[in-house]
Amino acid sequence: MPGPRDPSAFEGLDKVGRYNHRVLSTSVAKAPANSTLPRLVDDLELSLWLIDPRGGAVGLSNQIRELVELLSIEKIEVVDVGGDILASRPEHTAHGALADALVLAGVAAVDADATVMLAGA
Repeated sequence: MPGPRDPSAFEGLDKVGRYNHRVLSTSVAKAPANSTLPRLVDDLELSLWLIDPRGGAVGLSNQIRELVELLSIEKIEVVDVGGDILASRPEHTAHGALADALVLAGVAAVDADATVMLAGA
C-alpha cells in the first residue's frame, strides 16, 4: 500500500519530544500496510524518524525543528522510500508526491542544511 505512514500505522515506535517518533528495527507497520523503515534502521544502523504528514507543512516544520533542537542536528537527511519525491508533474505511479512536497516545504522552513536520499526508487 502506498504511504505516507503516520505514527498510528505502526506498533513499537519510540516517542521522543512532543512531535516525533523514532522507528526502531523492532517497529512493525499495522496490517494491511507494510514498511521497509524498520529494516532500513537495522541495515543502515542509523536513527530514522517518522515524518507525520497530518499537520501539513507547518506541522512538519515543527516536527523537524524539534528534532534539530533536541538532537543538536546540523544536517537534515531525508529518506524517501519509493522515489515520489522526484515527481515533477502528474505521474500515474506517483502516489505520495503531495506528502513528499510537504516534507520538502517543512525542511525548507528549518534553518539547517538538508540532503534527500532515495530508497527503492
